[in-house]
Amino acid sequence: MISIFTQEAIKEEVKMTVSHYQTNNVYELCNRFRIEIFSNNLGKSMGLLQYYNNQPLIHIHTNAPHKKFSIAYILGYFSFNFDPDNSVLFDGLENQEAITFATELLLTDEMILANLNQVRKLTTGEIAKFFNLPVPAIQIKINGISDGRILFPHF
Repeated sequence: MISIFTQEAIKEEVKMTVSHYQTNNVYELCNRFRIEIFSNNLGKSMGLLQYYNNQPLIHIHTNAPHKKFSIAYILGYFSFNFDPDNSVLFDGLENQEAITFATELLLTDEMILANLNQVRKLTTGEIAKFFNLPVPAIQIKINGISDGRILFPHF
């Protein structure tokens, strides 16, 4: 699938969402969007997005690492790609728009700048552990430019 949304456009969408709802908490956002969240054993899948009786539902694997990120990822997919006629099973982080949405929602530029001295010399994996996010989220920030600044100048 070819992305039609740039990283900056997704970042702006996230900023508008957070500003409008006054939160970046995925549970609160899902509540405001009337999306119910369930925890289930989904085998090898991390999540499922479906409509049931005209109600959007997110199912997260009971043992999924980074549950908030997984919910944010599925919320991002819901925002940019979801077709209510089709349920979507997520086996991993494959949709770039959804990864970017989740990253911008849970790891703001301000959070990075506030912790820059602590994370500047860390590896990508160490930064991911520091912020309790998966490595792809950190890679989005490393590769992105915000306000004309490269956020991690040592890479």
